[in-house]
Amino acid sequence: MKIPFTQKTVHYQSNSYFKLSHYLFILYLIGFYLNIHLYITDTLFIPSYVSAFSGYLLLYLNRRYLNTSKLYYYIIYIILLLLSIISNYNDGYAFERFKGFLVLTFSFPPAVGFYLHIQQIPVQKRKKLFIFLTLILLFGSYIEVLVPQFRSIVEFISTLIHNDSINYISNEWSLNRDIIAHGGFARPSFFSSEPSNLAKSYVIFNALWFSSTQKKPNDLFKVLILLLLGFVAIRSPIIVLGAIICVILFIIYRKRSIKNILLNQIIFLFVILIFIFMYYVLKDRFTDIVLGYDTSANNRFIVPLFLVKSSFEYNFLFGIGVSGSEVLLNQYNLLHSYFQVKEHDIYTIGMVFPNSVFAHFAYLGAFGGVSSIYILNKFFKCFNNSNMKLFWLITFLVSLTLGGYVGVYFWTYIFLVKVISNTHISS
Repeated sequence: MKIPFTQKTVHYQSNSYFKLSHYLFILYLIGFYLNIHLYITDTLFIPSYVSAFSGYLLLYLNRRYLNTSKLYYYIIYIILLLLSIISNYNDGYAFERFKGFLVLTFSFPPAVGFYLHIQQIPVQKRKKLFIFLTLILLFGSYIEVLVPQFRSIVEFISTLIHNDSINYISNEWSLNRDIIAHGGFARPSFFSSEPSNLAKSYVIFNALWFSSTQKKPNDLFKVLILLLLGFVAIRSPIIVLGAIICVILFIIYRKRSIKNILLNQIIFLFVILIFIFMYYVLKDRFTDIVLGYDTSANNRFIVPLFLVKSSFEYNFLFGIGVSGSEVLLNQYNLLHSYFQVKEHDIYTIGMVFPNSVFAHFAYLGAFGGVSSIYILNKFFKCFNNSNMKLFWLITFLVSLTLGGYVGVYFWTYIFLVKVISNTHISS
């Protein structure tokens, strides 16, 4: 019998105590979406500090739902992180690793507090919340693309809340590439630091909404239309991932409920047409990705893969240690010139990794990487019942597009995937 992470069944409460928690939850969502960092120096910052602050308060307010007897799995994971640092203590990068370790241990608890609160909200209320957020992002994206005055406002606010080093508005290379590729239009960012982050939020909100439905054929049609409309505005290949996730959810559910062969064929044809249309819209981009000419794809997949190989050569068992990417600076510079990735410094590519699957194994090595996945699987099982195979499948897919392995944003995204797998069980 599985022991739930929550000590008792949680219920939506209409009292002042819960209202404070609910306001903090909304603040957390805003912080998660905008992903604003508090910069102390040019390279030292507190990631997603709005979500971090509200998340710790959510954890405190929802502490009665926390079964602390199961936290030893988290402690074991922390020990594995420390081993990755200790095993590389004498190479001169211990301080950078220690900073990364502190950020990761600081980032995990707020995501837990956020998760504990969202589990108290009934599925039907969550369904309304996430369709509302989806429509806000969709509407804002189209307004930004079509109304120059609104785009000027977005650009002004983005420059205020995001550092120039990560801000799409300040990146002339990306802007010019998109303007040429998309008929004179720059892609929308709607206050996020870049269009890909807008796409990631749009994908997870759509998936959360769809998981809260009964996942009937008309629900699948609705979510695919929403993703298609978002794809037309945002023009990000990441949105294709959202369609794949929703189709996976539907297929798992349909095994138990749908017997109509003709309906299955119609759904299959519709899904194929959606993917064909997405390919047609970004045909040149997808072609460049396949041929290895797309710098963004090289930056996200090819370069990190080679960096993982280098990390295994450096320390096969425990990798380069958490945030020990400066060890790979020479390899990164060689890969930068060979694969013609975008002009980023080592901080952006090497230290953050825009692909958290590769970051996990680069930081923790073969033994540490596999062992920590086993421990994290035990840890996540301690939460409310979910389909763990579904959870890890979606986690793998979304982690291919997520950077910031040590940050609040990444772990919040993973806990939202947990919500999806939980909701699938309960629907």
